[in-house]
Amino acid sequence: MADQQCVLSFDGQDDSVNLGRKPEYKVARTITLEAWICASAQKQWAGIITNIYDTGGAESGYGLLLDGGSGFYFGLKLPSSGINYPYTTEANTIKLNQWHHIAGTYDGQQMKLYVDGVEKIKKEIAANSIDYSIENDLLLGMYKDNDEFHAFPGKITEVRLWNVARSAEEIKATMNQRLQGNEAGLVGYWPLNECSGEQVTDQTGKGNNGTINGATWVREELPIQPATTSKPEEKQPETTVTPQVEITHILYKGEVKRTQSDEYVEITNQEDKPVDISGWQIASGVGRNKFFTFPAGTTLTAGQKVRVYTNEVHPETGGFSCGSKLSLWKDTGDEAKLLDAKGNLVSGLAYDSKGNFTKITNEQTSEATFESVKAELGVPNLKHNINDADVKAQTTPQTKVSCVDAFRKALKSFIEDGTDDLSAFAEVREFPSMYDLPDGNNDAKVISEKVRETLNNHCHIKLLTLKSQDPEDNEYSFWKDQIEGYADRYNCPSNLNDSWIFVLDSNKFNNYNCAVVDKAGAKPTVNWGFLYG
Repeated sequence: MADQQCVLSFDGQDDSVNLGRKPEYKVARTITLEAWICASAQKQWAGIITNIYDTGGAESGYGLLLDGGSGFYFGLKLPSSGINYPYTTEANTIKLNQWHHIAGTYDGQQMKLYVDGVEKIKKEIAANSIDYSIENDLLLGMYKDNDEFHAFPGKITEVRLWNVARSAEEIKATMNQRLQGNEAGLVGYWPLNECSGEQVTDQTGKGNNGTINGATWVREELPIQPATTSKPEEKQPETTVTPQVEITHILYKGEVKRTQSDEYVEITNQEDKPVDISGWQIASGVGRNKFFTFPAGTTLTAGQKVRVYTNEVHPETGGFSCGSKLSLWKDTGDEAKLLDAKGNLVSGLAYDSKGNFTKITNEQTSEATFESVKAELGVPNLKHNINDADVKAQTTPQTKVSCVDAFRKALKSFIEDGTDDLSAFAEVREFPSMYDLPDGNNDAKVISEKVRETLNNHCHIKLLTLKSQDPEDNEYSFWKDQIEGYADRYNCPSNLNDSWIFVLDSNKFNNYNCAVVDKAGAKPTVNWGFLYG
């Protein structure tokens, strides 16, 4: 299984994601819908991805929906008939509380349904178009029209909409890996792995983003790998110096009230020749949310500057827009990274609340970056002790998870993960009265908020460094024994060459606490505690 990844959890009552109404959603004739789902219950008509309108004789659209039995419907309105709802008929096709990949395709002749890459049923029905005579919002986690709604109970991730009918081989080949976002025929791509915020991002770069209504972020182990799946020895180092394309400016304080739609990130081709940036991404420091992918065929001429706006289109600077209705860049400090199509870091720029900018490379971080991570996770007052020299000493070309990303993973682990009985989260859960909570409280959100409050007011986090490996250094010897003792139990790296290790000093928690982040990004982030003395 892969590292724990963020997904969206829907309560089956009224949670949803609204992707709005866009012309590109009205695919003409051929279509493929895909998603990974983990249903906690079977509810007939519960929407997974759907813009179906079905009220009496008024019908239109398409969708994937639970069938209320043991499988799912693929709904499709064709001009020659009412909405067709072929469904899987095998018992236990969709097992509850287990992850399954589901897909529906239509090629103008046949509707087909797939589960975990295997064709389950097909229906012969010919048509020249799909009927959209009544417009409806495209929704995730919900089927809703003018007089009824059916909410999905469970978790969803990796949702894809195509304007082509994908073959069984194509579905199977990519169902277990993230896409680049620039694949031919891809209309909308929503991995649902932002981890924070009230918006989901269309990774095609077309700006078809959605608004979250009630659904919450959780972490799950998923059978989904990053888009780059080459063997370790074939992987390129994260930092690349050529071609020389740089983030040269971030306008993070827009003048447009509320939405700050005029924010932008500017990149410049410093080369004396054209550079193809198809599939490159600009990633925000907010939740590591890769919110924009340059479309296929994007080439910068020598010296050319282009801008990616939050929610405006300016043809004179490239015409690129994230299509976000919300501000993307924090005024209190943030960072932007430019990644090539393989995910390698090309350029990075961080800024603080005073407007001071600092370039970021794989071997250099900045105080502004760590401050922005703390602000992002709601612990701005947490004291920390991490400096560039220590980070550089632990960074090599083989390091795939930067210290900043590891810092974020470690903090989220402290705040959200109570797997270990002596972790910070578990301590608050087991002894709520010590943290001014009522006995028996098991609300994960309340517990996480109390951990966050404690980190914010009573803790100091530091990075365990290679220079601590002096045999006379009691602190390193102490942590070395603890890490080696827990490594097998939690399947994490056992030495500082392979991991970023963060330790908490606290005058509130009863236990020592540490978090270990795999530098290769292949193993889950884990944290644990153990008693003093």
